[in-house]
Amino acid sequence: MFSICLSMRVRYKKKSHIQRKELSAGYYLEHFQIIMDHILKYYGNDPTVVEFLNFYNSLSRDEKLFTVKLSSLKISVYRTSKKYCLDINHESVIFQNFIKEGHFISIDKEFYFPLVAQLTKSELVHMLTLNNVPFKKSLRVGELKELALHLYSQERMIETCFYRFKFETSFQYIYFLYFGKLDRNVQVLAQSELGFRKTNKHFRSDAARFSSEQNIFYFFQLKKAISCLKENKIGFSDEEKKYFHQILQKPYTDVKTEELFNILLDLVIKKFHLNNLEKLTLLKRATMFPAKKLYITFLAKENLLDELRNILKDTIEFPHSEEEFHYCFNLYNKKFKDGKQLSIRTAILKESQQISIDEAFLQSPENGAKYYFEKQGYVVRRFENYIWRALFGLVFWEEIFEDERSQFFTEFDRLPNTILENTFAQVFRSEIDQKLSSLDHPQFPQELLKKITRLYGRDNSIFRWKNYLFDRIKELWDHSPPGAIAQVLSSLVDNYLKNNDGFPDLALYKKGKVKLIEIKTLTDQLRLNQMNQIETLNSAGFEVEVIRCDYKFNPDQTYCVIDVETTGGRANFHRITEIGVVKIKNGEVIDTFESLINPERSIPIKIQQLTGINNDMVANAPTFDEIKESLMSIFEGSIFVAHNVRFDYSFIQREFKRAGIDFTMPTFCTCSQSRKHFKGLKSYSLKNLCREFNIDLTQHHRAMCDAHAAAQILNRINESRSI
Repeated sequence: MFSICLSMRVRYKKKSHIQRKELSAGYYLEHFQIIMDHILKYYGNDPTVVEFLNFYNSLSRDEKLFTVKLSSLKISVYRTSKKYCLDINHESVIFQNFIKEGHFISIDKEFYFPLVAQLTKSELVHMLTLNNVPFKKSLRVGELKELALHLYSQERMIETCFYRFKFETSFQYIYFLYFGKLDRNVQVLAQSELGFRKTNKHFRSDAARFSSEQNIFYFFQLKKAISCLKENKIGFSDEEKKYFHQILQKPYTDVKTEELFNILLDLVIKKFHLNNLEKLTLLKRATMFPAKKLYITFLAKENLLDELRNILKDTIEFPHSEEEFHYCFNLYNKKFKDGKQLSIRTAILKESQQISIDEAFLQSPENGAKYYFEKQGYVVRRFENYIWRALFGLVFWEEIFEDERSQFFTEFDRLPNTILENTFAQVFRSEIDQKLSSLDHPQFPQELLKKITRLYGRDNSIFRWKNYLFDRIKELWDHSPPGAIAQVLSSLVDNYLKNNDGFPDLALYKKGKVKLIEIKTLTDQLRLNQMNQIETLNSAGFEVEVIRCDYKFNPDQTYCVIDVETTGGRANFHRITEIGVVKIKNGEVIDTFESLINPERSIPIKIQQLTGINNDMVANAPTFDEIKESLMSIFEGSIFVAHNVRFDYSFIQREFKRAGIDFTMPTFCTCSQSRKHFKGLKSYSLKNLCREFNIDLTQHHRAMCDAHAAAQILNRINESRSI
């Protein structure tokens, strides 16, 4: 048996202060004009933009403000009786004029399903009443929506009293051109000006997000259709289904649009009830996953083996992605070989070493493995993807953030276009080669330290600054084979978005060498991106292992059994008034700590009656901030135990957070574990368990008494676990 030397993960946080400012009276129009200036500069000849400009430029100032404000609302249906823009004079007049001019269109059957999805209960009641549909006032919203949808199937006109804005899609398209996303609008600029939203400090000058060769509006249509299919919960009208099928008949001209096409194709087949002939007709247009996976699954299910063999062979030879290759490779072996050949990922897991860790690490096997290997004499670091992303960001900082060729389209872009479009290697080939060749130079750590010192704290979207960053990179650099780090970074350069995750969980250092470890439980699977990184790291010269963990009881484990009394039940709003800690090992108490705590707020009368702790008792008690070092000391090397551990842990974690410390420990709950080991009891409250096991609880709801009682219950649980 091994004992585990546990340590808390503690990170001190710096509080940020954001300066707020007031917005000008016409800020909606001012901000929208910033967007339109960008659109006119780069997309002025786009047919949809031209049509929108003809409409927008014909409006008065109040009408422009009305439309821009509507475009920032998260609704698509409107009523004439409702006021949407409180600061616009004569809004109802503008609304009626827009109806007369055809800018607001009465909801028809084509838009009926989206209408019903957005209606509130009062709006549903109004519409059902208008259409003489009988219903009970006690019906829930979902039931009212079912009645409203039933109207659609009837051969009758539906009076909805709702309208949709003709240029809603045009506004969405304008925002899409500017932000590159569907869920952004003019409010983003206001949030930025007020200080609520960060902007990209590396942005220098704008550029066109989309090239003239792209069918941009079709790309936008695909994005919107995918979003609609994913979010819809109530079904689709025949007109909507027809619209989705029409989109799938259009040709695509670039790879990104092809990817969206295949995603939409996959969703249409999954969402709509199609017969086999309709499915097959659509699936034959699939060119990549996920739609191609559906096609392959369909062929396998229908036993169309000749077609299946051909498509599997073609995909194995010319895959669009690693996922496509491995899926088709494994299926081909299963269908057309002996069927007994293990997949590569399964084979790696089967051959991997297995270790035993304490059950307390059920929620965090990586930490359990970390402490296991520390007992074997390794220096263990857990940095997974972090260190590699940080290395990439630091080494290529100038190319990513300071060179205009990287292309940030607007100040709201977090990543440059060269990363998003995977052209980084192509644009910066000579700079990349030069920097990769310098990684093994003896001066590299010194140059890196200078760069970290110069840049530390600068906002970026690649990695977070940590005070130990240089030490961790230097440690890895010192122990890595020559050329190995450069080769790994080269894979990130080739495709950062695809290759920046899946790195092994742990780095083990001993005798001048490093071993990288991927941790899996016995029921885990090795993901594709993890296997790809194992192959990359092995190829670069690193020693990489997959370790599987199973769980068992460790009698030498140290525990801190904690109980807190508080001013209420919610950690975010209430405070601790008393804490009791009992530290035990091998069933024996080895240390204790107890203290009243000044909560810096009054204790409610009901809480005083429950705990016996009043305001006078805590008036001169230390604050949590004053005892935090003592708590960190006694917690060191232990597992955090409590009865209903989430309650006590959440309060302790929240108090540490108020003190500027990110606090994490492995936890163990005597309540849930009692349910597992002592089945059949009527209640698993602390009071009932103490009665059941004759444990003293003379001062229930005082922290030290409850902590001692929970410690004795822990000992009984551990006796059961050891059998």
